[in-house]
Amino acid sequence: MKLLRRLLSPVFWLLLSLCVAGLLAIVGASLYFSPGLPDVHQLQDTKLQTPLRIYTRDGKLIGEYGDQRRIPVTYDEIPETFVDALLAAEDSNFFSHPGIDPKGLARAAVQLASSGSIQSGGSTITMQVARNYLLTLDQTFTRKIREILLSLQMEEILSKQEIMELYVNKIFLGHRAYGIAAAARTYYDKSLDELTLAEQAMLAGLPKAPSSFNPLTNPQRALIRRNWILLRMKELGYIEPQAYDEAVKAPITAARHYSRPEVQAPYVAEMARSFAVDRFGDKAYTDNVRITTTLDSSLQPMARDALTKGLIAYDTRHGWRGVEESDIAASLAEAQDQTDQAGLEEELSKSPEVLETAKQAAQKSEKRIAGIDRDVSNWLKVLDRTPDYGPLKAAIVVESTGKQMKALLADATVVTLDWDGLKWAREYKSAKWRGGVPGSAAEIAKAGDLVRVIKQDDGYRLGQLPDAQSAIVSLDPESGAILALQGGFSYSASKFNRAIQARRQAGSIFKPFVYLSGLEQAGMSPATIINNAPVVLQDGGKVWRPENAGGKFTGPTRIRVGLYRSLNLVSVRLLQTVGLDKTLDFLVKLGFQRDELPNGLSLALGSASLTPLEMARGYAVLSNGGFRVEPWYIDTITRGDDETDYEAHPPVACANCA
Repeated sequence: MKLLRRLLSPVFWLLLSLCVAGLLAIVGASLYFSPGLPDVHQLQDTKLQTPLRIYTRDGKLIGEYGDQRRIPVTYDEIPETFVDALLAAEDSNFFSHPGIDPKGLARAAVQLASSGSIQSGGSTITMQVARNYLLTLDQTFTRKIREILLSLQMEEILSKQEIMELYVNKIFLGHRAYGIAAAARTYYDKSLDELTLAEQAMLAGLPKAPSSFNPLTNPQRALIRRNWILLRMKELGYIEPQAYDEAVKAPITAARHYSRPEVQAPYVAEMARSFAVDRFGDKAYTDNVRITTTLDSSLQPMARDALTKGLIAYDTRHGWRGVEESDIAASLAEAQDQTDQAGLEEELSKSPEVLETAKQAAQKSEKRIAGIDRDVSNWLKVLDRTPDYGPLKAAIVVESTGKQMKALLADATVVTLDWDGLKWAREYKSAKWRGGVPGSAAEIAKAGDLVRVIKQDDGYRLGQLPDAQSAIVSLDPESGAILALQGGFSYSASKFNRAIQARRQAGSIFKPFVYLSGLEQAGMSPATIINNAPVVLQDGGKVWRPENAGGKFTGPTRIRVGLYRSLNLVSVRLLQTVGLDKTLDFLVKLGFQRDELPNGLSLALGSASLTPLEMARGYAVLSNGGFRVEPWYIDTITRGDDETDYEAHPPVACANCA
């Protein structure tokens, strides 16, 4: 009787009607929206936007280009505690629900009904994957229904691990970091397995709102959310109370870490980037293109250091041209106007810690630096927008008394420059004239001036950006592979690649090719005698009287002596004997372009305008036994999932091969 009464109860029938109506609504929605849904199977072959990366021949990174910084990882590469942190933050029932969380959706519906606006979407991780990969981000009921239907399909096709892998590689976590591996590098400069529990929880809090919970831009809100996630992990049994207690006490250690090359070779990286864009267009920046160059990771730093040290030594011998910028305080207003919002956010987030660090550094110095409390924050803003040039670091003088100078660096440390690192700064007058040795540090620079400093084994010394420029290139003589290349003192200061673009008169280093022409074309030997005596020539309708350095003449001279002593008159007479046309024909065989060589006897003195790379190619022929090689720098190109797009197979010189 009671059962019959319940069956006849209006409430029972009302509830049954609502359930049937809901079921019919779900079936109807499925029938209506299913034909227009994206194919979930495409997620199994999805390709994430991954930046262009360029490496040395032994796998060291030299360049990365692209708007989205991403390092794809597999599920097995994610630490278990990191997965737990994501579940605690986003979807604790992920491994048990069928793709949707009915309670979460009901809660979102109640919030909508009570507030009149969407407060939360009740989205599971599966639903977020559906939205991020297959749908738009519009907050509409139609998109939500499509999202639910796709999530149910995904759970039938993909495993939970595959869905989680898609999730962690796609999510945006602020500051150009897409995916958790890229975020670990961006905020902590660590790999996933190096992160602490507190750092994992901090990153797990970012997907909800990358800007609001960002440890750099909003450290207090980020700390609150991190600790809430840690509490959730403890409540869910993911971590022990002791681990929780230690993690919530951990300070915020996040900082902005830019993608740093393992080997400094920006000129070669730009050459490879340009090559990739010519080959793939804009997709070079998104299609996981990886270029392996011929660069040697041990030789490149040596070449770069040799070039920068040589230019600094040359520049130092010519004197001090003055501070880079004076009266820093007056320039701060203009600098503030030019600072973009992103820069402001970074400065605001780090100012308290940086200011305190600078104060502590000043207190540790022998004498308290007057005014640093007042000026250091503004000075750090100037240093933050001032690039370093090679080994030259930007610094602002905070004290200059006696024969010692103290300077503030961009990392808020204060360094001391002793007199041994200052006394070279005699005033530059001209290329051949310097002023006297300064009497004190104050004569060189005063407090508030922007200067350059160089770190050496025995401390810091004063420096300046050299006026002169240079380039260096090293080739494998047997294959022509570029092993090292530096196109200037600093890529930050000048993007012009002098190694491959700058044409300068070769000078005396061109003479060996002229002498080689004599050996090859005219049957000469090293013992052949040429008269080292004055000569008067007609060149282009003008009278030309070439001379040796020092104006001395030695009469009959063997050409081997003329070569190692670089005697101009022997070189000119040798070219005259062989003949200009024959010599030009021979030089073309070595790889030089005829239209780039002067059609006159001045060729013997190196009047041809050539690039350093062209000269290196010519000398490679001398080194490898007479084989002409072509310089190259791209070894392999892979695209997507290790698909080889290009592989170099250059001819190799082999003087002793059959």
